[in-house]
Amino acid sequence: MFQTPNARALMNAVPLGKQGEASGLLATGRVVGQSLSVALAGAIFAGLGGASAGRALAATPGRAVASENIAALQQAFLTGFKGALMACAAVAAAGLLTTLIRGNEQEPAGVAVGPAGAGPRPDPDETTVTEAPGA
Repeated sequence: MFQTPNARALMNAVPLGKQGEASGLLATGRVVGQSLSVALAGAIFAGLGGASAGRALAATPGRAVASENIAALQQAFLTGFKGALMACAAVAAAGLLTTLIRGNEQEPAGVAVGPAGAGPRPDPDETTVTEAPGA
């Protein structure tokens, strides 16, 4: 919901001669954003103990672990997972809110409406009377 309107608004705001640069910058920003979001979600998950709980739970089939320890590890894993998902939901909500409040989009920069040099288009409902040459 955010990416397409945002890309259209950004590309319409750039002059025609600079749209290649703008497209490259937009693509780079998108990849950097995706990388940072994965890093942020992973840091939150690990910071809340989800990663260490996951490793401990993965090692439990070969060992005998008390059921209360398994329950605590599962709870730690779910807490980390829920925290990471809530952070992702908050970022998605911010993007959606930005899309909704951005306002009207501009016409593409540097694009003339109608034929070049044609001036304003006449209203088809109006009738005009033209004089004959030399009159």
